[in-house]
Amino acid sequence: MHFLLVESDPQAARSLAVWLEDWDYSVTWLRDPEAARSHEPDRFSLVLVGIPPGAPEARPVQASLQLIAHYRERGNVPIVAQCLANEPHVRLAALEAGADDVVDRDPWPRELRARLQARLRRPHLQRSETLHLGQLVLDPDRRSARVSGEVIAPTRVEFELLLALGQRCGQAVERRWLAENVLGDARDRAQRTLDVHVSRVRKKLGPCGGYLQTVWGIGYRLEPQPDAPPAPHPRSSPDPAAAPDSVPSA
Repeated sequence: MHFLLVESDPQAARSLAVWLEDWDYSVTWLRDPEAARSHEPDRFSLVLVGIPPGAPEARPVQASLQLIAHYRERGNVPIVAQCLANEPHVRLAALEAGADDVVDRDPWPRELRARLQARLRRPHLQRSETLHLGQLVLDPDRRSARVSGEVIAPTRVEFELLLALGQRCGQAVERRWLAENVLGDARDRAQRTLDVHVSRVRKKLGPCGGYLQTVWGIGYRLEPQPDAPPAPHPRSSPDPAAAPDSVPSA
């Protein structure tokens, strides 16, 4: 298998390349995220993007996040981001940009190997069949979602969440399973991040927000609700002024 490694720190890149090659993966290393945009992501088995330390708004961090988003738009290759463990906002930004998983920049080699192998064997969640779920329509090929015919704009993670639940419509899906298969991380903090995504998705679904239900003690369920019948018009009492005049008796 051939990995693409995008890492601006040469020392970190050398260490990762040695590990990956020891695990029988071939590696192409690119230092500049801007230059990496010219590469087709689907040529590789997996893309590993190192995000330098800093706030999400910092220019080097933005360059890496934009690369992840660019690759996600162009293909379905697994993308794993590397961030500092104490930068949760950057980790969240990487997932929202399109990363399938996030690992620490100073990883334990055995954990890193296990997580990469798990990502490689995990099937893609998307399917080609368009899902019609009440007033919600999900098109996996176009990566689009519509509510009552109106296009909404979920992030990649939000769309994957809707798709995972939509493919199991009516079933209660465990938070841990969703965290692992949508966010790529089954730990408690990922499950809390999942809850944030659910809240945002409900808002974007608008009148269909009630479709996304919490199953207490388990996780979430997507279940279309029947359209509410139109409210009956109140009966109007006759207007005495409009009543016809009585006809005088002869």
